[in-house]
Parts: sequence; C-alpha cells; structure tokens
Amino acid sequence: NNLMGPSAWQRAIMENIQQTIRDTTDGRFLLQDFRTGDWRLVSPQEQVQLLDQHLILASSNSAAANNGGEPSLLQQLDKQIRRMVAHYRFNSLNRESVLARKSVVHLYLLQQKF
Repeated sequence: NNLMGPSAWQRAIMENIQQTIRDTTDGRFLLQDFRTGDWRLVSPQEQVQLLDQHLILASSNSAAANNGGEPSLLQQLDKQIRRMVAHYRFNSLNRESVLARKSVVHLYLLQQKF
C-alpha cells in the first residue's frame, strides 16, 4: 500500500468504482467475514481499502501477463493466504483448535498489509 495515501486520480478512480458498484447493487458493499462466513456491510473507509487492494492485485496481474504470464509474487501470496484461511475455517480437524483460531486472524491481518 502507498504509505502516503492515494493520489487524487487514484481517489477519483476509486470513487468511480464505488459509485458503479452502488448503482448496480442497490448501494450495498458486502464482505464475508473471514471467521464465520457471515455477510456484513462494509464501511466507506473499508470500501476504499478493499478497492485499493483489488486494484493493486489487478495491476500486478496485468504486469505479470506482460512478463510471460507467470503470476506475480503478490498474487501467489494472496492465493496461498486465501487457501490457508479456508483450510483453517473448513478443516474439521483443526477448526476448533486454539492455533487455528489465532492463525486465521493472523493470516487475515497479513493479507490486509498488501
């Protein structure tokens, strides 16, 4: 993420995307909770953060396609973290262990950093 925050044109792009989503989804942004699977409304601040993350991954995908089609390191990390979160959530042998409950939170927080 950009430590200084998004530039004016990045904010304009994000606002345009937010408005497009609002227009096509009756104004709601929903996000599935990584622990329970429940859906919840996303705050405007979270919307900007999520859009920023998706734009970064999309640009990483575009750059990877231009460099031989191999997934970027960022894409590979995102995919592996998502798989690990799913494993901790849905693997019945590990789901209720203390390690699984703590690991899924740490993985989610790690994913939010990029």
